[in-house]
Amino acid sequence: MDPDPFSATGERPLLSHRYRIGALVGSGGMAEVYRAYDLKLERPVAIKRFTPPASAIDHRRFEDEARLLAGLSHPGLVTVYDAGQHQNSRYLVMRLVDGPSLHVALSKERPTVDEVVSLAGRLAPTLAYVHSRGIVHRDIKPSNILVDLDGEAYLADFGLARLVDADGITRSGDIVGTAAYLAPEQVRGQKATPASDVYALGLVLLQALTGHQEYQGGQAEAALARLTRDPLIPDWLPVGLAMLLAEMTSADKNTATDDGAVRGTIRPARPRRTVDDPVAHSGHAGAAPSRWRPAEFS
Repeated sequence: MDPDPFSATGERPLLSHRYRIGALVGSGGMAEVYRAYDLKLERPVAIKRFTPPASAIDHRRFEDEARLLAGLSHPGLVTVYDAGQHQNSRYLVMRLVDGPSLHVALSKERPTVDEVVSLAGRLAPTLAYVHSRGIVHRDIKPSNILVDLDGEAYLADFGLARLVDADGITRSGDIVGTAAYLAPEQVRGQKATPASDVYALGLVLLQALTGHQEYQGGQAEAALARLTRDPLIPDWLPVGLAMLLAEMTSADKNTATDDGAVRGTIRPARPRRTVDDPVAHSGHAGAAPSRWRPAEFS
């Protein structure tokens, strides 16, 4: 059997005679992400390897993610360059985002209100684009949002995404997603819609503002809590932002807002840095000005 380019010691063999695998940068229940270098095109990339053993559903999810991402083109999405298989592992070759997940970023520093508005101003148009293509992400959460050193945010990990009108790969009544960010209809085992993603984004923004998950506890406790109460919106927020978050996370679909309304309310502003601004070139991930760009709220 050929040496494994993901686990070999010393100088690792190339993956597909092209990719030099580097350090592991993240892992989850279904996949690991590595830094790598594409020797053919001479550029850094990220390799997402789906860890074995793989079930039929895992393979289906891999095919779904590769197909979905290959058909999408938006500056707020992580671009997929290539896909393949090595031994029992399938992998995606993607654009390397030089920065942490939002989950990691929030564990190091708590952004200001303006910075959270900026984050929303970048993610809302991305979600609107995804939904316009008939796709629901179904797992919006901080660990699936990447933030580079210039403060640009990218939506990643479409492993649970499905076309709105497609047949699901799970049984009716199954709960799919991450408990702390599920919309009420997902908790009930109902079909996820674009509004489900907007709800989850509202919870992510609320967490960035308050510094804690709104619905905590075990999987069942966190999932069921939103069936008994709406999120608590801090009274120190600007009135317009508080109203928007309340609408995004409303269990009443008659009053809930959609991603188009969010996009129309929060507008990304032009970067205010100049070439003389030392923060813009410092690469210091802990400095708030290097992480977030300003935005406007109306």
